This record gives sequence, structure tokens and C-alpha cells, in this order.
Amino acid sequence: MRKFLMLLLLSFFITGSLQARPLLSFKTEKVDFGKVPQKSWFYHEVVLQANDEGDVTIDSVETFCDCILLPVMGKTIPAGDSLVVTLSFFSGIQVSNKEWRPHVFFNNKRDKIYIRIMADIIPEIERHRPIYVKPYSVAASQFGDQEKKEFSIQIINPTDINIPLKLIYFNDEYYNLEFPVFVPPNDTAFGEIILNEKGLVTEFENTIIFEYIDKTSDKKNYSIPVRRKIFVPRE
Repeated sequence: MRKFLMLLLLSFFITGSLQARPLLSFKTEKVDFGKVPQKSWFYHEVVLQANDEGDVTIDSVETFCDCILLPVMGKTIPAGDSLVVTLSFFSGIQVSNKEWRPHVFFNNKRDKIYIRIMADIIPEIERHRPIYVKPYSVAASQFGDQEKKEFSIQIINPTDINIPLKLIYFNDEYYNLEFPVFVPPNDTAFGEIILNEKGLVTEFENTIIFEYIDKTSDKKNYSIPVRRKIFVPRE
């Protein structure tokens, strides 16, 4: 009898667990852009995953801020499949360390999920410590017929401590990225954006996110906007 009750309880918990599985979820719970300059666009691919119980159609999206775009309304994700979408964030002029939680509604608006978006918008980026980046926004553009393939990034450390770095995110669709692993005290480390064949002929906007460790040993993120325009002379 005792064994039977234990099996019954186990069956109950398993059934409850299966019923609790969400029809839709974000594969990543948060996007942390970290330190960002003002008045810049930032981008990050996120993945929506449907479970295997049925197709999911997204009814609506509420971002609660015009600074966030998540273009998934009306999209249908087949059972067991996923959808990759580019989330966009505009830092604006308000100086703040904030978190946003865009909501995605589905199942005739009976269910919803959200993803956390975090950013610390800072003015006068060259005053940031322990490091700052020049240029704060990379214009990997082409002017005229002469192609330029490589664009440098400077990570500047004006302090007297060694600053470890770790590359967190970038989109390799248009370029390769060489990135340093630390910045020595009172020195500069260099990164290099190297456009690939697609990047040379395509206009694009995306974001590089890296992690640094400050003097209190805390890990923090820092984002660099990357934008390419192609300006060719008119005939």
C-alpha cells in the first residue's frame, strides 16, 4: 500500500510538471547591454522557443517604452520550433541605470512571457572608469569607390590596475572581430573589426558587448554600436 501511494504521488508530481511547461519561452532570460552612450541604437538577437504541444501565434507585444522594438506580433512558431528575432534598443538622452521588461502575449492573450533588458546610460563616456572606448560608436562605412575593410576600436584604461576583458556578444554575419583579453594599467588595448565579403557590400547596424572587471572585482558589461553605410558617388 505504501509503495502504491508513493507511485501515485510521483505520478501526480510528474503530471503537474508536464502541465506547467510553458507553451512559449525566451531561451535567454535577459539582455544586459551594460554601459552605453546616449542617443545610440543597440541590437541583440533573442530566441523564442515553442514547446512540442502545439503551434503558438503571438497576439501582441507590449514593450512599455518607445525605446524598445521587438517585432514578433502576428508571428506563428510551429510546435517544437523556434524564432530568432532582433531586439532593438535606443538609449536616448536620459541618464539612468534601468531595466525594462517587454511582454509577449499569446494563446489569445491568456498567456504572456517577458524578457529583461538592462542598460546603464552614461553621459561624457570618456569620463567613465575604469575603462572607456573610442570611438564610442564605430562607423564602419564606405565613402566613394575605395573600400576600407578594417576598423579599429580602442579600449582605454586610465587607471593603475589591470582590467580583464571578455567578449560576450557580436553578430558575425558581416565581420570578424579581434578583441583583447585585458587592458594594462594606464594603457590602451586594440580591437579590430574586419569586414567579410557580405559586410563589404551591405549596410548594417549591430552591437558588440564585452565584459570587464572593475576594481571591486565586479563583472560589468559595456556595449559598442557598430554601423555601416555605403556612400557612393552619383554618376
